[in-house]
Amino acid sequence: SSLPKPKPLQVIKNVISDRNQVYALLMGMTIILGQFLLVPFLTPYMMRNVGFSEETVTLIYLFGGGAVVFSAPLVGRLTDRIGPLKVFTIFLLSSFVLVLTITNLPKVPIYIALILTTVFFMMVNGRMIPANTMITAAVSPETRGSFMSFKSSIQQLSAALASLVSGAIMVIGDDGLFHNYNWVGILSICVSATSFLLAPRLKVAKGNE
Repeated sequence: SSLPKPKPLQVIKNVISDRNQVYALLMGMTIILGQFLLVPFLTPYMMRNVGFSEETVTLIYLFGGGAVVFSAPLVGRLTDRIGPLKVFTIFLLSSFVLVLTITNLPKVPIYIALILTTVFFMMVNGRMIPANTMITAAVSPETRGSFMSFKSSIQQLSAALASLVSGAIMVIGDDGLFHNYNWVGILSICVSATSFLLAPRLKVAKGNE
């Protein structure tokens, strides 16, 4: 016979009562919140402020997506070799440099902007791989399914909240350009930096050793 499905309130209670799961949940939430503060206005900013057209802006995702497909297995192997915390720290700090650069980017040649956005995609994805490794390891196998469902819901809520916040900060000036994207970048870094404080607190749960 199949096992009874845990009730939503019981799932929440199980998470809240386990400090390790709370840290894992908060870490996943801050990473997504920090990332999605930038995402909604990346394309509009690149078109209005940097000079991409409707045709060339698709190259951002073509090159960025291709770079992620190529780099993800390398990041995964590096995570296994030197440990997820070290890899996470490297990519998190590196991504901050790219966030500051992109959110302050003026009109530049398209190829320069493409190089920067491509590296940005690689850095952001690079920090997600070791982060997910640590988050998954922090939950015991018998409760992982319900935890991951709860985590997914919280992260979707975080993405929606991030879009609302960034939308409230961004404005279009009399010059027709977007303003305050630099402040969105700084906020993104501050939010993402909290995951750096949470990561060392995560412990490998029983059954995952």
